[in-house]
Amino acid sequence: MMKEMEAYMWFERRKEVKAMVYKRGIKFIAVLTGLFFMGMLQTYSLAGEISQEASKKEIKPVNPPERSFRAGCKRPCNRA
Repeated sequence: MMKEMEAYMWFERRKEVKAMVYKRGIKFIAVLTGLFFMGMLQTYSLAGEISQEASKKEIKPVNPPERSFRAGCKRPCNRA
C-alpha cells in the first residue's frame, strides 16, 4: 500500500513538473516571438524614415571623375 502511494505521489509530482516546464517553455517562446516582431517593426519603421528622407532630397546625377593626362601617358588615366 505504501509503495503504491509513493508511486502515485511520484507520478503526480512528475505531471506537475511537466506542466510547469511546458508553461515556462510557452512563455519563453512567446517572449522571443514578441521581441522578434518588435525588432522587425522597429527595423521597418526606421527603413520608412530613411526612405522618406531620401525622397525629400534632390537627386543629382553623379559626374564621372575628370580624366587627366599624366606626363608620359598618351591615354587619359584616372590617377591624378
